[in-house]
Amino acid sequence: MNRIIAIAAVAIATVAGAANAMTQDNAAAVRAINSYAPSVDVSTLDDATILAALQAIHGSGTESEKSSTVRAILLNAN
Repeated sequence: MNRIIAIAAVAIATVAGAANAMTQDNAAAVRAINSYAPSVDVSTLDDATILAALQAIHGSGTESEKSSTVRAILLNAN
């Protein structure tokens, strides 16, 4: 019986850790996008738009080019 409780506790801790990591990743994505487009409500964007914006942010090019690309992606998303 104690073994089942221990296994359940480990499973719960693993799921909680994964959820926390996912939340941290989401927060980092929101901060990155908002640094290029501060007025955008990222929660209204779909996953494909967020991914495209993050790829532009982390891709090659000058900061000006990245900023223009991110704004264009977000403008076309609406």
